[in-house]
Amino acid sequence: MAKDESLYTFETTEEYPTVKIDGEKYPFRLGVSYRELIQLKDIGERIQAIADNPARTEEDEAELSVLLRESTNRMVELPDEIDEKLTDLHRFRITGIFNDLVQERIGNPTKVGGKT
Repeated sequence: MAKDESLYTFETTEEYPTVKIDGEKYPFRLGVSYRELIQLKDIGERIQAIADNPARTEEDEAELSVLLRESTNRMVELPDEIDEKLTDLHRFRITGIFNDLVQERIGNPTKVGGKT
């Protein structure tokens, strides 16, 4: 038998890890492009800045909610009725899980989505 001398092996189809919400599983979008990861990183930096500010205003809280919704919608495809049920804390947790999964997959030290 010939020895496999491939330099790199990968699959073009794969199943992604899921988050279970109200008994249903929803896959994380780990197949995002590098550009999308950079956009999520930028959103995450703003989320972190707001979250770390003990003197945040009501406007900051509103912006935080919008940014968390935007980032989680890029990370997990959810039906509208499930998306509407999520709190900011749920969304913040989803960003943390997504970060961990991205780190595991690409080993990139830059985290995205609001968790460092």
